[in-house]
This record gives sequence, structure tokens and C-alpha cells, in this order.
Amino acid sequence: MAFSSPTGGFFAYGYGDTLVGAKYRFIHEGAEIPQMAFFPQVNIPTGDATKGLGAGVAQYLLPIWLQKSWDPWTTYGGAGYWINPGTGNKNWVFAGWEVQRDFGKGLTLGGEIFYHGASIVGQTDGVGFNLGGEIHFDDVNHIVLSLGRDFIQTTYAFTGYVAYEWTFPNESEDKGK
Repeated sequence: MAFSSPTGGFFAYGYGDTLVGAKYRFIHEGAEIPQMAFFPQVNIPTGDATKGLGAGVAQYLLPIWLQKSWDPWTTYGGAGYWINPGTGNKNWVFAGWEVQRDFGKGLTLGGEIFYHGASIVGQTDGVGFNLGGEIHFDDVNHIVLSLGRDFIQTTYAFTGYVAYEWTFPNESEDKGK
């Protein structure tokens, strides 16, 4: 679900772009070592770009992420390069870091800070924060929520994100149940 309410513009909501990705962990977390993963993603233009609910073109993210956990705390972040085709668009860099805490098996809450380059010609880079979480219905089904703002790019008073997340079951964990 996407919504858009730019300053001086019209409020719109509806189905947004669809993000599809696959994470490949090439360093596994150890007692002293964080895990490291490559997590390429494609943002498929399924949202209505004329209403601000999508990009209007496919976009691609090529990031590297690090993560370290100390139950119930987890911290992770990294950087990636967005390929952003289209007239007036620019490729850009994103970097961010998050800290989150699990509150039982059903809820995770956290916050992040981020930097992003300009994604269109004439736009400035941005720096901001998000607060959010995940509601875990089980090991496979989740709802992801996020609210935040950019301190430099002030077109939007805040940004929000709500998504359904489905993860592949971990077969090695399922065998022990």
C-alpha cells in the first residue's frame, strides 16, 4: 500500500511499486564476526506514478549489508547503488544503519538513520531517520511498518511504508519442530 501527500499537492493512496529481492549471505555471523550479504532488488513499477505512488520505471538496487545480533538486539546496515533509468532520473547511492530490538516472538521495533543521493536531476541529497517495526505472525508471514522524515529534502513532511513480507521457511529449523 502506498500513499502520497506532497506539500501543496493532493493526497493519493493505492497499490505501490512491488519490490522483489534475493539475499545471498556470503559471510555467516559468528561470536565476533558480523554476517555479510549481497541483496539485489528490483522495484517493479506496479504503482501509479502519475499519483506519486510509484516510480513509473523499473529500478534496481545493488547493496552490501552487514548485521550483528546480541539477543534481543540486532544492528545492521550498509550501502547500495540504485540504478534509476528514465528521463530526468539519476542513479544514486543509499547508506543507512539500524538498531532494533525483539519484544517476544511477535514484535520487533527499531530506528535507523540514512543518507541518500539525489534520484532526479535538480534534487538535493538527503539525510534522515525512520522508526518502525515488524509484526511477526509466524516464521513466514510479517507486516513491516516504517515512518520517518528527511531533514534536507522537505517536500514531504514525513514518509511512511507498510508492506506484507513473506520469507522462505528455513527447512533446517523446521526439521527440529
